[in-house]
Amino acid sequence: MKDDSLEQLQRILETERTALLNGHLDQLHDLLHEKERLLGSLGSENISHDNKLLNTLQQKMLRNQTLLENSLLGIRAVADRVSSVRKVRESLETYDNNGHRLELTLGQATKLEKRA
Repeated sequence: MKDDSLEQLQRILETERTALLNGHLDQLHDLLHEKERLLGSLGSENISHDNKLLNTLQQKMLRNQTLLENSLLGIRAVADRVSSVRKVRESLETYDNNGHRLELTLGQATKLEKRA
């Protein structure tokens, strides 16, 4: 891989990191295609074995992978919370006189009321 391609890959990894940290997940799609193109050129170009640079690139990729995994965990947590709120709006769980759990369906709520 030429030095220019390595520099481009490093810039893309830094841009990807910034996008992940700032929550701009919509930018990841385009960055992925550019990373794939650059990484695909590894097999077609003569690679100088600069282990330090390759290790740096690997560390940046692993760092970004960790950030991406944590972003996905956050998205899943939000989805779970929205699901919980929806469930609370649609039903009520309580207990009867004998201590048995009872679920009352409230019907479809059309809007969420906010109170100050």
